[in-house]
Amino acid sequence: MKLTADQLNATTFIGIDSHPDSHTALAMNRFKESKGHVTFPNTITGIGQFQDWLQSLVVQKEHMVIGVEGGGNSRNALLANILQKYELLFEVNPLYTKHKRSFGTKGDKTDLDDAKLIAGVLTTELEELPRIIPGQLSSDMLCLKKAVWFYEEVTAQGTRLQNQLHKLTREHNLTQNAKEKQLLKKIIKAREKELSSVRKTKVSMEREFKILLPYGVNLTSLRGIGIITVARIIAHTGGIERFSNRNAYVRYAGIAPLARSSGKSSFFVRTNRGNRKLHSVFYFATLCRIVHSPEVKVLYKKKVASGKTKKEAITFLMRKTAILAYSMLKSGEKYREQ
Repeated sequence: MKLTADQLNATTFIGIDSHPDSHTALAMNRFKESKGHVTFPNTITGIGQFQDWLQSLVVQKEHMVIGVEGGGNSRNALLANILQKYELLFEVNPLYTKHKRSFGTKGDKTDLDDAKLIAGVLTTELEELPRIIPGQLSSDMLCLKKAVWFYEEVTAQGTRLQNQLHKLTREHNLTQNAKEKQLLKKIIKAREKELSSVRKTKVSMEREFKILLPYGVNLTSLRGIGIITVARIIAHTGGIERFSNRNAYVRYAGIAPLARSSGKSSFFVRTNRGNRKLHSVFYFATLCRIVHSPEVKVLYKKKVASGKTKKEAITFLMRKTAILAYSMLKSGEKYREQ
C-alpha cells in the first residue's frame, strides 16, 4: 500500500506492542511526533479502553493506520476487535524494530519504546508490510493454525526422541555394567513407546489436515508437495489475499535476496527477514521437489553446472516454488507440467 503526500499528512500511525497479558499502543504523525499512548490489559474491558482511546484521537478511520507486533495467538481478540472498525491493519515483523533499535542512538527496550518503533516502521515501510485481514481470524483458519502448531510441536518431540534413542542405544551397546545395561533397556523401551505414539499422532493429524484445509489442495499437484506441506504453507501465510503481488509474498517468506552496491560493484546477499517458519517450509518443500520432480532436478543441476553454489541453486528454486504457490493459491488451478 502506498500513500500520497496528502494522505501521509492526514494519517495517524498507531504502533501496538502486544503481549499475552497486556498491550501498549502509541500514536504518531508522519513526522514521528507523538500524539499519545496507552497501556491496557488483554481483556475485553481492556480492549474496550483501547477503542475509547482510539476514538479520543479524533481521526477518521480511513486515516488511521495500525501496526501490530508480537503476541501470537493471544492477540487474536484485539485484532478481531480492531477489524470491526478499521481496515488498515498491518503485521510488523520484529526484525524491523530490532534493526532500528540496534542501529539507533538509543537502545532502550520497553513496551512503550517498542510501540514507538512499530509506529515508526509504519511511516517508512508501509509498502513492505502484509495486511491483517478478517480471513486470518476465521474459525477455519484458526483451527488450521492450531493443528499445524500441534503437528510441528509433535514433530519436534519425535526428533528429540529419535536423537535420544540413538544416544541411549549406543550407550547400551558400549556399557559392560549389567545393572546399567538393564536400566538403559527399560529407558529405551519407554522412549520407543513414546516415539510410536508420536508417529501415530502425526498420521492422525495428516487425516485432520484434509478435513481442515479451507483451500489449497491444488498445491499437491506439485511433485514433492503433500497435504502436510500445503497445510503448513497456508497456516503460515495466513491468507494469500494479504499480498498485492508475488514479489510481496516472496519477501514475506524471506526468500528474496537483498540488493547491495558500493561504487561499481553490486551484488545480492541472503536475508534473515520475513516469516522464518514459512521460509523453512519452502526450504524443505524445495528439497523434496528436487528429489521427486525430474523437471526441478534438471533445473537444479543446470544452475549448479553454471557456477552457482548448491545453496544459491536451492534459493533460486525456493523462489520459484513460492511464486508457484502464490499463483496457484490465487487461481485455484492445478499445476501443469511442461
